[in-house]
Amino acid sequence: MPNCTFVKSETCVASVEACRRNIKFNGSVATAKVASKLVDARLYMLTHPKEFDMADLDPYGSPSVFQNFAIQSIADGGMLMCTATDMAVLCGGNGEVCYSKYGSYPLKAKYCHEMALRVLLACIENTSVRYLLGFGPVVPQECSDCGKKYNMGGPIWPAPIHDLDWVT
Repeated sequence: MPNCTFVKSETCVASVEACRRNIKFNGSVATAKVASKLVDARLYMLTHPKEFDMADLDPYGSPSVFQNFAIQSIADGGMLMCTATDMAVLCGGNGEVCYSKYGSYPLKAKYCHEMALRVLLACIENTSVRYLLGFGPVVPQECSDCGKKYNMGGPIWPAPIHDLDWVT
């Protein structure tokens, strides 16, 4: 990445100092390309609209509190990378918490990890459409086990579609 610069933001003084020591330890190339800032990432991204080609959200827990700011900071055609470490919430451990963070109720089922990814993607999409931005996940388009293409659909109506009392 010859023409890239990186900004690392933290609200913890010790973390910023450790990051700066690490940058210095890695020499002049790192010093020229990486900056460590003592600032809330949300504020930094909000005050730098459409400045970044890529934003990498990797918080402890839910990234949802950062998504709005990250999406606004990404230049047209840029990319958002996002990690969520609150899998218990995303996999249906607490539906109310998931709804408050992601706007969705997950189901506790054997396919919970796929559903967790879909909940996260829907949350990112719902945030990005506020700014009329295009959105699409960068995920494989075919199954690595069987080689068949995925069919994606939804959201769907999960309740019964027939009222037998009314139909009869």
